[in-house]
Formats: sequence, C-alpha cells, structure tokens
Amino acid sequence: MLSILFATTLAAAPEWTLIAFPRASRSPGPAPMEAVLLDAAHLDLDGAFRPAALEIPEPAIPPAIFQQMLDETMRQRGFKLETRPQAGLLLARGDAAAIEVARALVADLDRQTAAFEIDLEVTLRTAGAPETKWRRRVTAGSEVFLGSRASRPFVAGFDVQVAQDAGQAEPRIGSAISGTGLHLRATRVAGGSRVFLEGVFDSAAIGAVENFDPETPDMGVFEQPRVDSAQIVFSGAMESGGALEVRLTDAAHLAGESLLSVRATARPDAAPSNDGWVLLDLAFTSLAPRPLVPVEPGLAFVSPGGEPEAGGAVLTPATLATLLEADRAASEGRGGRATLVWSRSLLAIPRSDTARIESARGLVRVLEEARATTQRANLACGTLRASFPVSMGRTARFTAGAERPYLTDYGLEVAPQIWMPSPRVERSFDGLSAEISFVGTSLALEAWRTTTPEVAVATRESAQMGRLQLPRRTRVTGSGRTAAGDPPAVVFDDGLALTFTVGAL
Repeated sequence: MLSILFATTLAAAPEWTLIAFPRASRSPGPAPMEAVLLDAAHLDLDGAFRPAALEIPEPAIPPAIFQQMLDETMRQRGFKLETRPQAGLLLARGDAAAIEVARALVADLDRQTAAFEIDLEVTLRTAGAPETKWRRRVTAGSEVFLGSRASRPFVAGFDVQVAQDAGQAEPRIGSAISGTGLHLRATRVAGGSRVFLEGVFDSAAIGAVENFDPETPDMGVFEQPRVDSAQIVFSGAMESGGALEVRLTDAAHLAGESLLSVRATARPDAAPSNDGWVLLDLAFTSLAPRPLVPVEPGLAFVSPGGEPEAGGAVLTPATLATLLEADRAASEGRGGRATLVWSRSLLAIPRSDTARIESARGLVRVLEEARATTQRANLACGTLRASFPVSMGRTARFTAGAERPYLTDYGLEVAPQIWMPSPRVERSFDGLSAEISFVGTSLALEAWRTTTPEVAVATRESAQMGRLQLPRRTRVTGSGRTAAGDPPAVVFDDGLALTFTVGAL
C-alpha cells in the first residue's frame, strides 16, 4: 500500500521546464570598439598597435532583475514557481498556470523592449569624395562606432640605458592615428516621439613624414609625421525620423564643404499586457554627459580649460524609484511592500499602479524637455567654418589643425665610465580649439588658437649632446557669449577673427 502511494506522489510531481530569459536579459557578445579620442590627439608617442577595447554592454534587464519581476508577478497572482538559472535559460517548476504566466511575462517584456531600438542612417558628404552611408539599428543608450581607423607606427624616440662602461639606445615606437569615424549614442525622449543624439565626429589624415637626425653616434633618426585632423563633439534632440546636421568648410585636410547628417527613427512605447509591468526607458536621463579631456596645444602651452569635471546623471532609475516610494509612503503609510524594480536604464512599475506611473512619466517629461533643448553654434575663422548642434547640459567642441612631434631637449644618463643623451620628444598642435556650453538662453564659448611660425635647429656643437629643434610658438585666447538674434560675437581680434553666432537647427 505504501509503495503505491509513493509511486503516485512521484508521478504527480511537476516536471522541470525550460523558460528563455527575455531578450533584454541576454548580454550581447563582446565587440571591439575604437577608443573615443576625447583629447583630440592623434599622435601617441609612447606606443603603437594598440588593440581596440572590448566593450561588453550590460543587458537592459539583468537576469537578477528579471527574477525579481518574476517573483513579484507570482506573488501578485498567488502562484508558486521554483526557478533555477541554468546556462542562459531558466529552469522552472510549478503548476501549468504558473508556467504560462512566466512565459507571458517574457513575451510581454520582449514586446516592450523591442520598442527601445533606434534606426540610424548616417550620411557623410565631403568635397571631391564619394558619398558615404552607414545604417545601424541600436538599443537606446548604447554606443556605436561608424567608419574606420588606421594606425601608422613610427620611430618616435629612443629609450637610453647605461651601465658601467656600456650604453644602449632602444627605439621607442609611436603611432599616428588616421581615418574618419563617428562615435554615436542615441536615446529616446518623450516616449519615443523624439530622439537625442550625442556624437564625436573625428577625421584625420597623415601628411608628410619628415626625418630628423640628431647627428649623435648613440641614436638613430627620428620620424616626425604630420597629422591633419578635425573633430566635432555635438549633441541635440529632434523629432523621430528627423536629422541633425554637422557642417564643415576648409577644416584641416577636409578641403571644401563637408556635411554629416544623422537621421534617427525611434519607436513609440509599446503598451504592456493588462496585468504586466510598465517599462519606462530612462536611458536619456540616466546616462551622464561625456566628459571631455582638455585639448593640449603642447610644448610651452597647456590648455587653459583645466581638468574636466565629470557630469552626473540627471535622473537614474534608482533615484526615481526612491522618489516614487517616498510619495507612496507619505500618502499610504509605510507598511506597503515596494514593488518597483529597476536596472541601469529601465524602471519597471506594475501596470495596476496607475498613480505612480503617471507621476513617474510627469517627472521624467519635465527633465527631458529641459535637457533636450538644443541650439546651433556657428563658428567662422578665415575660410574655416563649422556649424553643429549643442544641447543643454552638454559641452560641444570643435578642433581643427595639425599635430607633429619635435625633439626639444635631452636628459643625461650617466654611468661610472660612460654618459649618453636621453632625448625628449614632445607633441605639438597648431590650429583652433573651441568649447561651447549652453548657459541659460545663450551659448558661451572658450577658444584658443596656436601656431608655429618658425622652427630653429640648434647644432650638435651648440647643444653639446645632439641637434635640437626649437619651435617658436604663439597662442591667442578668447571667449564670448551670444544668443539667437544677437550679432556675431568676435572672440579673437588679432587680424584673424573668430566669430560666433547662434543659428536655427
């Protein structure tokens, strides 16, 4: 009799069932991502052949967060479901109704997160070159690199070592970076009716590579490539399906007119199931502005801007959840159980909690409208022209000019019976750098321009150790502020003025 009951109990036990995690819980595979040249430097004097960094983006709904949503859903329905994560899947055991609810939750989350994708169409037109187009579909908040980058190694210097009566000069290989590319991050605003773009457009070409011989028996010849480059850091919001444009004229090696157009199309929020979760996409407010590294003129000058201050996020999902919980505690007392779940860029609220859903959307809408405000900066310096969008809370930048290294000094390595000169090589930038910030209703600009009118060469006899390059450098700095409708602000007044205006998008 006991054996019959035991067999019946085993037969009635529910079987384990495999349930796939939502697509947003699966981490994409690592992908190589070119580094963002936030300091606008294309000459690396200390290393060559650096591989691209491997970016491993965090999933929008990490498995642990999905588990919280699943547990809360089962609690609300009065079901019990035993789960075990296993190799990217979820082993689940429970009643058939509980299994069905779990699968419905996965399908509903897949449907909602599919709306968080953005279609990008980027077009680059440059004078004398065929039109280039890139198309990508990206998840809101993720970064994509479009274009190409190349690295040319060169003999940047020599590392000297001495011991007793012997010395050795080991060549140090640097790299010159070239190519045209765009780092772009797109986020949704106003439930997908608008798109916010944050981009770094960078184009560089290697010109002449000159040799400089120090005429010492201990070292070889230095290679000194010239890299012409133009970079624009921009940001702005537009209606879904619209385009933001960046325009350049006679910027470094980009002779004539160049036009970069970024068209972005988002999808509206998808409605959740009747008893599901409402997902709020907070990628725009939760991502901090990109901190820019000061552009250094090199040699005798340093950037007047100082070190950058990292900006914080406007509103993270965790902060919004805290605000909503505080509101509910004040109105309903503190005995209620918290049901909000959040990840890095998403906040999930049960659909039945309509009051907090409307409160969250209202708060997010106010912050988005303020931070998505966009104006267009127009710069002109001689024949050089640049026009690009800049948004509230972000810093835009325009840099154009040429970089090259110089052998400017020697140190001395000494051993008991030998000494050797240790060369110092420095990077120099000739050109224009301007940073623009959106302050109140106007745009404020800080800019500088550097030139190298002459490079004298000290002979080995006069320098004692080896030939030296002695660049004569000049720098002009200026600042200005202007708003829509104001006359152009003149930033430089040294005969080659930089003018600054605000234009229509």
